[in-house]
Amino acid sequence: MRCLWGGLALLALGGFWGCNYQITKSLTDDGEDDSTADTGGATSKPAPPGDWSSATQDLPFDPPPTDSEAPRYDDEDDNMPPSSRLIAIAASRTGTCALDEDGLAHCWGGATSPTTLRPRDVAFTAIARGRRHACGLKADGQVLCWGDNEDGQSTPPSDVTFTAITAGNDHTCGLDEDGKAHCWGSNLWGQSAPPENVAFTAISTGGWGICGIRKDDGKAQCWGSSYGSRSDPPEDVTFTAIAVGEGFAYGLDEDGRPHHWGNDNEEFHTPPEDVTFTTIAVGEAHTCGLDVDGKAHCWGREYCNQFDCGQLTAPTDVTFIAITAGFLEACAIRADNRTLMCWDIIEYILDI
Repeated sequence: MRCLWGGLALLALGGFWGCNYQITKSLTDDGEDDSTADTGGATSKPAPPGDWSSATQDLPFDPPPTDSEAPRYDDEDDNMPPSSRLIAIAASRTGTCALDEDGLAHCWGGATSPTTLRPRDVAFTAIARGRRHACGLKADGQVLCWGDNEDGQSTPPSDVTFTAITAGNDHTCGLDEDGKAHCWGSNLWGQSAPPENVAFTAISTGGWGICGIRKDDGKAQCWGSSYGSRSDPPEDVTFTAIAVGEGFAYGLDEDGRPHHWGNDNEEFHTPPEDVTFTTIAVGEAHTCGLDVDGKAHCWGREYCNQFDCGQLTAPTDVTFIAITAGFLEACAIRADNRTLMCWDIIEYILDI
């Protein structure tokens, strides 16, 4: 693993809560751990026999049930991104999860985030990351979630076969085989009450708003919070991809051009001209996408950290197969070796 800031790797994916946003360990020049984790005042609880990888852990939440049929869980004890080859990645404002080439989940970010307790020996085909929970889609269409379950966001319906999943702050949504949307968790803003009798081809959520692409006409339809991304999408555009953030959303039309709705702050919305996109991802106040050649492009509001101010600038000499946008950064899977690369306003902060 190569962290280009050496001992400042703590800031590599840091941000929202005291720089515990993504990577929460600092490394010395020789790669040794030189940090301590903030447990947020959690108390040490004994691990259920046979279900956890260590006898005691600092857990600010109740561990999973000890039912013999329930998945067993491992603690991602170094809270760092995996160095293995990856097939999928998903970020939220508090951390990131990825799937390796065996379909195993890896999660990091937020020293007290329960999502670092990933299911052991469970293979997934897709992954979604919420604020304090994560969900994986298995090959049989069943969804398994872990992490915070205060609002039921980690309790998916067991009688539905899913083809896609997405996670918001405290809710989760998915599409079944017919394209019908199912949502569970908090419904404070109507985010877990999807429209009836509507089939979708794609779905995305960020914060408390959800948008999907309707199967019948390719138009975008949204529900949930009236803040930002819930605003009415353009009615004259047929979409092929969609991404929802905290305050705004983007969709790609049939020609690969980005269209946004929600927050109209001009500094958020300056996509490059004459670029055809195949993939798009929305972060806190920035957006990133991959063009037809796999090159990454990012745009959005200027950010400041402890060292400098600037906009996210994607690497120009690397191509990617997947990209995700988090709080103050972006991460992508390299096309050449399928490993992780991340960047923020300063430089390439992680290149494994």
